[in-house]
Amino acid sequence: MSTPQLTIVRGTARLVGHALVVTSALLVVACGGRTNANQHDAATSGSSGPATGGSIGTGGKPQGMGGASSSGSGGIAAGGDAATGGAPMTGGTTASGGTSATGGTTADIAASPLERFCQGGSKAGRQDRVVEPPVTAYRLDMAACCAARYGILLHSHALMGSDYEIEILQVDPDAVSGAYAVGDTWQPMRVLVVATDDASDDGQVATGTVRITGNPTDPEGFHIGACIETPAGDAGQPPMMFHVPGVFIAPAAWSNRFAIYLLEDPRQTPNVLASTPLDSLVLVDHSLLDLGFIASVSQATGEVRIHGNGDIGRLISSLMENLLLMPFVVEADGERIYLGNFISPISSNLGDGPMVDSMRMSADRFQIEKPHQGPDPRWDQRILKVLGEANRLVP
Repeated sequence: MSTPQLTIVRGTARLVGHALVVTSALLVVACGGRTNANQHDAATSGSSGPATGGSIGTGGKPQGMGGASSSGSGGIAAGGDAATGGAPMTGGTTASGGTSATGGTTADIAASPLERFCQGGSKAGRQDRVVEPPVTAYRLDMAACCAARYGILLHSHALMGSDYEIEILQVDPDAVSGAYAVGDTWQPMRVLVVATDDASDDGQVATGTVRITGNPTDPEGFHIGACIETPAGDAGQPPMMFHVPGVFIAPAAWSNRFAIYLLEDPRQTPNVLASTPLDSLVLVDHSLLDLGFIASVSQATGEVRIHGNGDIGRLISSLMENLLLMPFVVEADGERIYLGNFISPISSNLGDGPMVDSMRMSADRFQIEKPHQGPDPRWDQRILKVLGEANRLVP
């Protein structure tokens, strides 16, 4: 697993590219992403390409992109023949109990456990235990091994003790619609499964099939699915199996459809802010966090999950070094929705609007709590629209 490199410099409060830029100090985290131990093989079998994923604060204030949501989903053929040589699977025999022979006889074909597992909706588990958790999907940071990287997050912690991220590394830049066999080789794709609640888990290489529906370079997004399994456990446990029939991957250009901005003057008091119209507040030029780095937002708890190797908790702590309260504004499709506050646990003034306890933030997640009084604007329909269309919303 690559180790992020931390650097401290001075600068203006902003986040640009893969660098986290703070007001009083700059915390630069070189985002390498989780990689498997044999990723060095990619130097000979992979190819690099242009970055396709979003980044924290990749641009200025959004202009309200409002892109249309792509419809439909690409299913995984449960019993297709595995393709070889990196070519899409264009045919194959379906293992559904038998194949009709030309002469009218039927040859019984025993479906594998993975083929039997990959039926219906999204699920994860072993033969003795199967769960059907919510799923979100997103573009990951670029890596030297690949033309693009995508993440599928199965929110299974409450059911299995951990969430699981399926990391799909697209090595072939020309991959288009079709089913692709994946395994130990790098071409045309490679899949890692990571137990996200285990910080020491660098991921296991999965085997099975990945299906692309549409073109990954389509400005309107595309769909991706997986029917995969990880190796059997050391104690004789059966393989972990995962089935995602097809999830929408939003285009990188949607990054600014949802964003959190800091105020240019973070020392304004709650009384002053309460008397100032939301559209009149002066914001910094670059967002603190945008959709490109968000893995999921839970409507039940208000938890925001972040992918990549950035440390949002450390960033906010450095920004609030001499502050008890730091206001922020949430935007959706270029419209300002509400004013909230990052608060210190020793602050006696919680301000108005939703709040984030800065001491409870971790490297990859934080919780936006409802206001202590008044209406709750966190689930404004404009926010729900963006998060839902971008496949980031967890009920």
